[in-house]
Formats: sequence, C-alpha cells, structure tokens
Amino acid sequence: MTAILIAMFAVLFTAISYGRMARAYPSAGSAFTYVGQELHPALGYVTGWGMVMDYLLNPLICTILCAQLAGNFAADVPYLLWGVFFAMLFTSMNLVGIRTSARINDTLAIGMGIVIAVFFIAAVHYVFQYPHAEAGFFSRPFYDPKTFEWKSVLGGTSLAVLTYIGFDGISTLSEEANNPKRDILVQLS
Repeated sequence: MTAILIAMFAVLFTAISYGRMARAYPSAGSAFTYVGQELHPALGYVTGWGMVMDYLLNPLICTILCAQLAGNFAADVPYLLWGVFFAMLFTSMNLVGIRTSARINDTLAIGMGIVIAVFFIAAVHYVFQYPHAEAGFFSRPFYDPKTFEWKSVLGGTSLAVLTYIGFDGISTLSEEANNPKRDILVQLS
C-alpha cells in the first residue's frame, strides 16, 4: 500500500506538470513537444524516442504480467502459451480500431469498478464485524515494523508507477480529438 501511495504522489506532480504544459503548448506530442519547446529541440527528439520505448515496453510488460497472473490461476497451462495468448489478444484489440477498443475499455472499467465495490463492501463488513483491539491494526497495511524494508517498498513503487501511466498518451492524441477542451482532461492546475 505504501508503494502505491508513493507512486501516486510522484505521478500526481507529473500529471499537474502535463496539465500546465498542455495549456502552454496546446499541440500533440506531449513530453516530446514540452521538452523540445522548453529546453532544446535535440532533447525533445531524445524524449520522443524515449516515448517510443514506453509504447514498446508497456505492452510487453502487460503481456508478461498477464501471462504470469493467468498461470497462477491455471497452472496446468504453460507460461509460453499464456504469453502467446495475451500477445495475440492485445494485438487484435489494437487492430480492431479505437471505437471498439474504447468499448472494451469501458466494459473492463465497469468490471473493475464492480470488483472494487465488492472489495470495499467486504472490507467494511470485516472491519465492523470483527473486533480489532490490537494497536496498529489500521496502520499495518502502510507500515508493519516486522516486515517493512525500504528496498522492497521502493522496488514495489517502481512497478506501482506503471498503474498510473497513460496520461501522456492522452495528451499525445489531443490534436485528434473533435473537441479537445471537452474531451482531453489535461486542465489540471
């Protein structure tokens, strides 16, 4: 939990910066444009290639993670088969078009929202149903002196940051939106 909160604060400052830069430079390109305009075009070029790495590595990370997690539920299926399955699934989802991908994302968001709601209901039920007399019960998810290690927290934070990635892709597509002031929510301040 601590790793996710640290990642959230780090990415929150990045998102605020993206919002301010989007107002200053209202064109597509996100970090590529912002670095190129603010610092130097050559640094913007390097940043653009870094963004390409982001768009190459994120699908690989998702494929590896999904294959590993699916293997936890169905251990009889080989890891390689799961990897091929998810690579083909994600590739086909990208090939069907942005409208279909948006519908799939909406459906997944609804499903994840239901899972989160069920989790919160179960958590509230647990907290109020069972007594918690020991000190530190509510702070233990954030800090447990028996198991806490900064190395583990910071290692987890580097992975938790991946859960917040995506707003750079949204700002990159801002010129493609029909009404970017309404559709692209980068008006953070």
